[in-house]
Amino acid sequence: MLEREAPLVRLVFVLLALAVGLRLAHLALIAPTPLAGFHREFVDSDMWFFDQWVQRIVGGDWLGRQPFHPLAAWQLAAAPAQKWAEWYGSAPTFYKAPFYAYLVATLAAIRVPVIGVFALQAFAAALSGWLLFRVTRRLFGARAGLFAVALFAFYGPDVHFTTVLLRGPWIVLTTLLVTDRLLSLSVRPSTARGVMAGLSVAAALVVNEGMTPLVILAPLALALSGVAFPREWKAYLGLAVGALAGLAPIVVRNAVVGAPPLHLAVTGTVVLAVFNSSTSDPLFFSARPEHFEPVMRASGTSLLETLIACARSFASLSDWACFYLRKIAGLVAPFENPDNLNYYYAALVNPWLGWLPAYGVLFPLAVVGAFLAWPDRRAVLWCWIPSSLTLLAAMILTLPLSRYRAVWAVHLIPFAGLALSRVWAGMREPNPGSVLRLSLGVVVVVALQLLVQRDVLFREREAMASMYRPSEFVLSARMNAKGGHFAAAAREMERLAVLHPDSGIRTQALALAREYRGRLQGPS
Repeated sequence: MLEREAPLVRLVFVLLALAVGLRLAHLALIAPTPLAGFHREFVDSDMWFFDQWVQRIVGGDWLGRQPFHPLAAWQLAAAPAQKWAEWYGSAPTFYKAPFYAYLVATLAAIRVPVIGVFALQAFAAALSGWLLFRVTRRLFGARAGLFAVALFAFYGPDVHFTTVLLRGPWIVLTTLLVTDRLLSLSVRPSTARGVMAGLSVAAALVVNEGMTPLVILAPLALALSGVAFPREWKAYLGLAVGALAGLAPIVVRNAVVGAPPLHLAVTGTVVLAVFNSSTSDPLFFSARPEHFEPVMRASGTSLLETLIACARSFASLSDWACFYLRKIAGLVAPFENPDNLNYYYAALVNPWLGWLPAYGVLFPLAVVGAFLAWPDRRAVLWCWIPSSLTLLAAMILTLPLSRYRAVWAVHLIPFAGLALSRVWAGMREPNPGSVLRLSLGVVVVVALQLLVQRDVLFREREAMASMYRPSEFVLSARMNAKGGHFAAAAREMERLAVLHPDSGIRTQALALAREYRGRLQGPS
């Protein structure tokens, strides 16, 4: 490390401590509220699924010998249970990649409460921030890395999803680790660095089954970055050995319980069919895919055949293209598309969360930063692509939901850091022309975002209805009422009535509020 970078690095550690502090402060605010227990009550959410899986593991089934393929209400609405059993199969393959469930189960087994899991995820954010600095410094310099860490520390969606029983923080950590290790390997190829890069790829897969394309993209990125094969064959051998070593425990477990050796999860083809047929909603979660069963019947268990069957369900090529263009629009608009636990509802519980920068700030800076980086692009940039491209593909093949996009957004932060560092340099020189051009670029992208949000996302929907869906309010009211806090339950329903634009929902919310107040006996 250069001596002149030492002051910047000290600032980075201050920002990392601040990142942890902000996440712990948010946790302290939500801990006494129903938000901290949604994973136990929000049936049909992935939070609930992970909690149920954890209970099975702690209950004694540590190897997962019994198949655990839970069916949510939306799944049973799409097809009967017998069909799901047929599609998933009878083998005890993991429902999702196993790391997160086993991490939480291990902590639960030693009596660490779920609040402890959230606190651990806050500290994991510090590791992610350090990797983000390393990656950005290598790509664009230490000052850009400092600004990248600052933006990450205050990035609202990441603060929010750190305190949710979902694996997002660990996906951020492992995908950044992949990027960091590939960059290191591309600069100084060696067997040892190849093994470390391979282990990072395996870690990313064990955390999230959707990262499987890394198996192909990682060596391809190395080749494109200038690590020639076969001249640097030891680097590629190390990459393969590391990946195989990292996945070996899964292979052994599968062999012991009778699952296919290389299968990480059973949900692949089903997810593709649910979210990519002609009657799927390209932007918002919906349980009404009329073509779902025909697609599954036509494709069986092949991912490629499932995608082909989905494509054939569209009436024309233009309809198919428009469907995916609308998904891409969801990656442009600043709206934090709710799923599992709504960002906008969390901002009602913790008001300062809503003041932190979110995607509407990050994306314009990243676009401007990408334009700045293009003329000076380096070979090592190829090593940034595998993780970000895999995460992008996962969203295109599912939905551009806030919790998925929050993970991908972290990989945009290096470019935002570059843009901010150029603005800072322009202000210090001073160079008002440079600052003005950069500012105009940001304004243009913001205007584009708002147009896409108005004319694509909310062309057929009411924005406030999507921002403040009833789910969180109703669930929070029920949880408060279950604890005897009827006044708090009534306030939840009254707040829903104020925020939601649908008159029918407002009427029902006010009726429930009156019911809860009627049950109030003394101070809540």
